[in-house]
Amino acid sequence: MMFPYQIPAGLLSTFIGAPYFIYLLRKQSR
Repeated sequence: MMFPYQIPAGLLSTFIGAPYFIYLLRKQSR
């Protein structure tokens, strides 16, 4: 399954970055 290259980079970065950002926040919280 290939994604079309028309997907905005911002949307892709948000989709990948959001869970990672939340992970960092939870990691710092402890």
